[in-house]
Amino acid sequence: MAKEKPSVFINYRRALCTKEARLLYLMLDARFPGALFQDEATLKAGDEWLPKIRESIESAKVMLVLIPPRWVSYAVDLDFYTKNPDCIHDGLIHRPNDIVRMEIEAGLKTEGLTIIPILLNGAQKPLDNQMPASIRPLFEKFNIANKGQALDFSQPDIDQFKALFAQIAEKAGIEQQVDAHDNIFQPTLKKEYPLDDELLPEAESPFIGLKPFKREHARLFFGRNREIFNLCFKLFEAPKPRLLLLDGYSGTGKSSLLQAGLIPRIEAQRWGWAYGRREDDPVNGLRGVFDGLLEKLKKEGNGKSVLILDQVEEAVTDKIEGLPDELEAFAAALQAAFGEHPGYKFIIGFRSEQATRIKKILNDHRIPFDDENTLFPLDRVGAAEAISGGR
Repeated sequence: MAKEKPSVFINYRRALCTKEARLLYLMLDARFPGALFQDEATLKAGDEWLPKIRESIESAKVMLVLIPPRWVSYAVDLDFYTKNPDCIHDGLIHRPNDIVRMEIEAGLKTEGLTIIPILLNGAQKPLDNQMPASIRPLFEKFNIANKGQALDFSQPDIDQFKALFAQIAEKAGIEQQVDAHDNIFQPTLKKEYPLDDELLPEAESPFIGLKPFKREHARLFFGRNREIFNLCFKLFEAPKPRLLLLDGYSGTGKSSLLQAGLIPRIEAQRWGWAYGRREDDPVNGLRGVFDGLLEKLKKEGNGKSVLILDQVEEAVTDKIEGLPDELEAFAAALQAAFGEHPGYKFIIGFRSEQATRIKKILNDHRIPFDDENTLFPLDRVGAAEAISGGR
């Protein structure tokens, strides 16, 4: 339970970095329980949100300002810009009630508050002429240069996260309450999207060798917490796009991630799901598998459902005689399913070598998709998770 006067306030722009803000909140809550304010996590039904925000800023010791790409140019008041064409095209300046700017303004006026600007995912420090005068002191007063104040959630550097945690502890005068090993994403996934003990029994073997992981091996599948969190967030929290593309080179574990990492958590959310691989229908190919998965979901009758089709690249690499336009037929079926089943979301998995061809087919059929889900070989974070087994 959050304290009435939290020590750390998280300032972020929802449309650009809600997922990163939530991840950071969960990481920090594991280390500084009850010491955080993040609007979606802290505000309760019936709270007067603006007074609560102001009160939390005034009582905080540290404010984290998350700065993703497009931070200053998002949410521009176009009407203002049309009437004032000589002004900089900058949402922080032109939008009168921009809550992100207002929180920073309040923070700059609060005595004893340390503000830590954090560049996210490759963002650059805004130029002075892009900043409204009211918040320009953010970068004039508070340092943004050292290594601990730039975070990349797509390819994280553990040392950067640890440096930030240490700075927060020092500036807020609070002590970290978690061990210092590298497994920083495991607690976030476990808290936000846990496995269901009733639906998923304990696995029998502590090591299954080189075989692919499947649903029943979920409790043994380690090393991909960050990637699973990413897919779960997009499925359960973001309304669009409804189609997620998961690509990776051979051997990166796409199928294992889908079957052992994602499907058990879809079940835990009580959503319907259907998983199939192109090899399941060697006669009709992707269209046959896709139609079968749709039929399965229809019979189950669950409004919120996820249809997962794996090995899509085999329509190119292992052609079926008599199916020269297999990808085209699949894309047409997918396009029709979008309109017929508004409660469904879709995931297709394939090797990265065929990404350009598959994306072109989808674009030709005007199917919107999220393709920022490439699976890379295990990095230091993932290897540490896999070796430690989540401990």
